Amino acid sequence: MRKIVNGKTYNTTAARLVGEWRSMSSARNSDWCHEMLFQTDGGEYFLWGCGGTLSAYKTAGAVTRSSRAGITPLSLEKAMAWARVHLKHATYIKEFRKYEQVA
Repeated sequence: MRKIVNGKTYNTTAARLVGEWRSMSSARNSDWCHEMLFQTDGGEYFLWGCGGTLSAYKTAGAVTRSSRAGITPLSLEKAMAWARVHLKHATYIKEFRKYEQVA
């Protein structure tokens, strides 16, 4: 998926996948969610996600189990906060240790 936000291009096929998370709900439930954290060649982080009608990715006004995918640019701090919650500790440390040493 490719999206331009504030003049910057975010592309899931060109960026590096840092990690992903899926809710425990099955795709048959309306609250399912799947998110993937990426980093661009320029070092910026963004989140790709999709989900059911009761997730953050619901289609406005949808009454079926439809979903929509979206891309959201993230600041370093927000990417780190997302990763702390959704990724394995080892993956988090490998990706963000360099930033935590500076902070």
